[in-house]
Amino acid sequence: MNWRLAALPLALTVLSAALVFATQCVVSERGRLESAGERGSLRDAVVEGARADEGSSVEVAMDSLMTGLGPVMSGYVRASSLGGFLDDLHAWQKDAVRMGDGPCASVEFEERASLPALAEDVLKAYARTRTASLVASGYLDLKGNVWGAVLREGMTWCDVLLVTTEDDAVSRVRVTRVLPER
Repeated sequence: MNWRLAALPLALTVLSAALVFATQCVVSERGRLESAGERGSLRDAVVEGARADEGSSVEVAMDSLMTGLGPVMSGYVRASSLGGFLDDLHAWQKDAVRMGDGPCASVEFEERASLPALAEDVLKAYARTRTASLVASGYLDLKGNVWGAVLREGMTWCDVLLVTTEDDAVSRVRVTRVLPER
């Protein structure tokens, strides 16, 4: 399966979440939004696989979408671990705000675990913070080898989470944290 087709649902989810996040930040600045706790809700994303031939309109759309999401989906990726990825992202976030760094940073780690088990462990780490909320999640391919989620903490940050596996014995996690523009 072409990686671009597998990434299309995640890219669309990221774009939607970024637009919602940016809109909410602007409205919040004007004082017209209720607190995130009062509005928060858990929604599951329904993601369907797509099949297309090389050069199709789906591929063209994916290319243009990835170009637009360049700052979010690319850049320097820091090595991390299951036990420390949230601390690593938080440390970067504090430095980014102080130094005027770009709006995104990524961490990545690998664990000897099946995709569902590792995805559950990552979500439990977010749940322990008691401030993060799940916006959307779901499998991004037909085989069950790619799973993604979007999480946020009020108006502070939005994390795009991607868990992948080839053999379901070892899985890789990549988390990209996006900060609102100041």
